[in-house]
Amino acid sequence: MRKYYLGTAAGAALLAIGAATPAQAAPSYAFANLLVTNFALQGLGSSGVAITSSTVTLSSTAGYPGFPAAVNSVGGDIVVGGDSGQATAGPGAFPGTDVFTQALLASSGTRGQSQITGPIGGAATTSDVSEGRLSLATGSASSTAGTTTGIAIDITVATTTSFTLTFSASDFLTATTAQSGDGASSQTQATFSVTNGTTGSTLVSYAPGTLNAGVSASGVGGAQSISNAAAAYGITFTLSAGSYQINILSGTQERLQTNAPEPVSIALLGTGLVGLGVIRRRRKQSA
Repeated sequence: MRKYYLGTAAGAALLAIGAATPAQAAPSYAFANLLVTNFALQGLGSSGVAITSSTVTLSSTAGYPGFPAAVNSVGGDIVVGGDSGQATAGPGAFPGTDVFTQALLASSGTRGQSQITGPIGGAATTSDVSEGRLSLATGSASSTAGTTTGIAIDITVATTTSFTLTFSASDFLTATTAQSGDGASSQTQATFSVTNGTTGSTLVSYAPGTLNAGVSASGVGGAQSISNAAAAYGITFTLSAGSYQINILSGTQERLQTNAPEPVSIALLGTGLVGLGVIRRRRKQSA
């Protein structure tokens, strides 16, 4: 009777090892969106103000384990704007371009896109999105996606001139995790500054806290979100005669980390539990 039980236990242990398959890890997810509308910098067209040069750069990146990284970087224009195009990595499925809302709630991968439409001097719209959903059967991996919109405008001012920056903006950030060892985070950035063209010193700095935000989650049931509805922002400043550089930077980023259990570890755990049953049975029979 004892031989039969031990043989059965050993068979059960082998069955546990053979039947162990990689359990699909619960995915971690992160999303960040920044939308700016009616962006206007009044004063650029004033008498005595001249734009000597301008640079607009839009970039988007995406990375996912086991897939080629995607990096898009394009130039734009302060009059018509520009578009980085959507960068994607991972199995997908991905939405079409110019989708700045959540689109990977049921698909694994990462994506990012940055876009400007309209003139920076008045009524421009900028959109940035980063989104990722990471699901890994076994082992550890990380993924990330990000966007950056950078604008640099060099100007000369002949006489003291007043400038006014106005715009409306909203942002939404969320991060969720489901299992131990997982992490997710997302963030948005929006800054405006004016530097002295000769000394490089910063004369004006504007970075609303609601638009420069971040959230993070970790472990089982981790979840955090920030949602700021569209609101008005602005600043007025005066520049005396001289040369200056105006810098505008916006962007989003998401990062994901997963640490799924290895199937070997699961199999060994099953074997250990069966072995424990054998020991307990032996003790009861010898009692």
